[in-house]
Amino acid sequence: MRAGGEKGKDDILATSARHGSVGGFSLVLLLVCFAAAVIGLPLAGTIVRTVSAVTQRFRAELDEKNVLLARSIANEAGVFLESYFSALTALAAEPGEEATRSLISAFPAFMNLMIVDRSGRVEFEAGSGKETGYDVSQRDYFKAAFLGRSYLSLSTLSHGSYHPTVYLSLPYPGGIAVGELDLKLLSDNIARLSLRSEDIVAIADAGGTLVAHSDSARVERSENIALMSAFKDSLHTEAVATQDVEFEGRRVLLSAARVPGFDWVAIVAEPAAKLDLEIARFRVPLLFETIGTASLVFLAALLALTYIGKDFTSLHLRLHAIALGDYDLPVKEPIFREFRVIALDFGNMANAVEDRERRLSESLGQKEVLIKEVHHRVKNNLQLVESLLSLEMHRRDDPEPGGSLDRARARIQALASVHEMLYLSEDLARLRFDEYLRALARDLVNLPALRIETEELDLDIDRAIPCGLIANELITNALKYGSRGEGTSPEIGIRLSVAGGFAKLEISDNGPGFPPRFDPASSGSLGMHLVLSLVQQIEGSWHLAGEGEARWTIRFPI
Repeated sequence: MRAGGEKGKDDILATSARHGSVGGFSLVLLLVCFAAAVIGLPLAGTIVRTVSAVTQRFRAELDEKNVLLARSIANEAGVFLESYFSALTALAAEPGEEATRSLISAFPAFMNLMIVDRSGRVEFEAGSGKETGYDVSQRDYFKAAFLGRSYLSLSTLSHGSYHPTVYLSLPYPGGIAVGELDLKLLSDNIARLSLRSEDIVAIADAGGTLVAHSDSARVERSENIALMSAFKDSLHTEAVATQDVEFEGRRVLLSAARVPGFDWVAIVAEPAAKLDLEIARFRVPLLFETIGTASLVFLAALLALTYIGKDFTSLHLRLHAIALGDYDLPVKEPIFREFRVIALDFGNMANAVEDRERRLSESLGQKEVLIKEVHHRVKNNLQLVESLLSLEMHRRDDPEPGGSLDRARARIQALASVHEMLYLSEDLARLRFDEYLRALARDLVNLPALRIETEELDLDIDRAIPCGLIANELITNALKYGSRGEGTSPEIGIRLSVAGGFAKLEISDNGPGFPPRFDPASSGSLGMHLVLSLVQQIEGSWHLAGEGEARWTIRFPI
């Protein structure tokens, strides 16, 4: 086996070019036979499922189209009624003979407009009515509006035109505005829809009486559909999905939608035979084609299984050997031309994998060296910053700024220690934090009364750095405030434990402790604020005990 990079690539390309000249029998026809053996037995079930799926798709498309059309017609009817209620609202805002006549001219569906006073007497009107001076206080449109609400009556047929009409009424401070509305305009709008003669489009009022229909004769007969389930269901929901029902003496697929803002219902229906015809056009050719194909391919499939099985076994052994790292395992040459091509590709793949493993191994070694060098340089740079801060601290006479620089230098040294331990370890991404904690304590504390108890703990670099800074701040704070008075040395305890997926770091001293109700967050100390911020960064929690001794407890997930 060869392992060269560019040479291996050239050989793979040359082998692909020779695929057309490889000998052997063709597998194309035998694969058709094999497919027949696998697909033939469940073929009948597939036909049934396919026809069922197509039926459902046709039904869903028809349902979506009819519901959309019903909603569109319902919305148009709603806009129509709302526009005339708006006109009546304008009249109620400025009642008068001139405004009444102006609205009659602007809104042609108004047959009559009346202004009625609070006692029920018609003060004046415009249109075809002759009720000026009459008392209409007993009529429903007056009673409803007198109670302070708008009113839309059930439809009735006009005696003169035999068109469906409704009354609209609205209250205003001085009386009631009433309009008689001719609904023929709705029927005219439906008639303009591009529908087939056998399709049905209708609108019914709140009582179920047809006020518009693609067959105007049904409106003139005031036919009522209040008992239909689709009508009753539409009064309680926005739209009703397509139903297979008997309607107007024939079987139809019917959808309904409620007119927005009103208890009117728009209905769209078309003959159920249309869906049956679409399904039949698909089902019959599918059935004949499937039976014919199954009969031909089933017998041919039996001839292919034995020979294909042998070649599959050969290729499986070759591929399994490559997976185990044996790139030179010899296998029997396949019978069929297509399998021979695959076998050659397996050989090329083995060469490529072997070559890539070698190059990845070399690259990995280089990257490890580079990462170690990066950590080493970071550590050196941090040491340089620490040295500069030390020089600056010794140049100052004011002890307080020097203390600030000393604390900054200690924090930088804590960071440098993390990088130093990383580039000295075999694992460049994780740190033995227990060993780091012991080294940090030895660097900061030179006291005989130092107690350190640690359990083994590995942390990734994202948690090791903030944890190292927390430990540095708390140990430094214990050294500064841990003594109970002059002549006494602080006793510092450090304990690191691991349990239940959490690590717990405890740092204590024998100092006077913290004042009652001490709050680190409001202490004004940069170190305290840094500790709390770092604890939040590692998603941990803290506890501070200050009676008799100062004890910090930091708990965080690992």
